Amino acid sequence: MDAAIAGAVGLLVFAVYNATLTPSLSYVSPDGNELATTSYTLGLAHPTGYPLYTWLGKAFTFLPVGDVAHRVNLLSAVGASGACVLLYAICRELALPRAVAAFGALFFGFSTTTWSQATISEVYAPNLFFVALALYLMLLWGRRQRNPEVALHGDLGSTILFGAWAFTLAASTGTHMSNLGFLPGYGVYILMVNWRVLKQPLVLVPGLALFALGLMQFLWLPIRTVMGEPAPDPINPATFEGFLNYTINAFPQFKWAFPMELLPDRFILYATLVRWNFGLPGIVVGIAGAAGLALR
Repeated sequence: MDAAIAGAVGLLVFAVYNATLTPSLSYVSPDGNELATTSYTLGLAHPTGYPLYTWLGKAFTFLPVGDVAHRVNLLSAVGASGACVLLYAICRELALPRAVAAFGALFFGFSTTTWSQATISEVYAPNLFFVALALYLMLLWGRRQRNPEVALHGDLGSTILFGAWAFTLAASTGTHMSNLGFLPGYGVYILMVNWRVLKQPLVLVPGLALFALGLMQFLWLPIRTVMGEPAPDPINPATFEGFLNYTINAFPQFKWAFPMELLPDRFILYATLVRWNFGLPGIVVGIAGAAGLALR
C-alpha cells in the first residue's frame, strides 16, 4: 500500500511539473542556462563546480524529447518528484498516518518554491532528492538499532545502510556543497541512537571510506582543467589553493552574511516565505501538526 501511494504521489507531482516545465532556456534562471550548457559539454560550472549535477544533466541530454535545455529541465522535475516520494517514505518511517504523509508530500511538492525549482535547470530540485534520500537511509539505520544485538555488535544490514547514507550525503555535495552543514545534526542523531557505532569498525570504516569516495567527484574539477576546459572564474581549480577556493571556500562572504542586529528582519523574511509558499491554511495546518507532535 505504501509503495502504491508513494508512486501515485510521485506520478502526480511529476505530471504537473512536466505540464508546466520551462520548454527551453529561460531568463528566470541565468545559472540554470549555464548549468544546462555545462551539462551538455561536460564543462565546469561556477563554483562549487557541481560535478554530480553535471553528470546527471549530461545523462538527461540523451533523452529524445525537446531541445537540450528542455531535457536538463526534466532533471529538476524528476528530482523534485523523487523528493516527494521520499518525503512520503520519511513520514511513514516516523509513524505518521498514510493520509498525513501523502498530504505533506503533496503540500511540499506544490509549494511555490519547490514547484518553481522543479521546472527549470537548477541544482536545488535534484539536491532535494539526495537530501531526502540521505535522511531516509539514516532513519532506516536508526530503526535497525532498536535490535539490542544489532546495536551492540552491528550487522551486515547496519553496515550497508550506514555506508549508503555516508556515500549519498557525500555525493549530494555535487548538487550543493552546503549539505556538509547537515553533518553535525547527523552526528548528534547517531550518538543519541547508538553511540556504540563508534566502536564498530565493520560499520564505521566502510562508512568513512564511502564518504571519502563520494567526495572524490570533485577531482573532476582539476582533471577537466588540465584537459583544457576553461573554468568560468579566475580561480584555477588545478592548483591546491585554487581547488579549495573553488569548492569549500567558494562563498566565504556568506558564512556570516547577516550581523546579529538584522536577525529580527530575517525572521520576518522567513515568516513571509512560509506564508508565500504554503498560505494561511498551510500555516494553520502546520501549527496544528506541531502541537500534535508536542503532545505525543
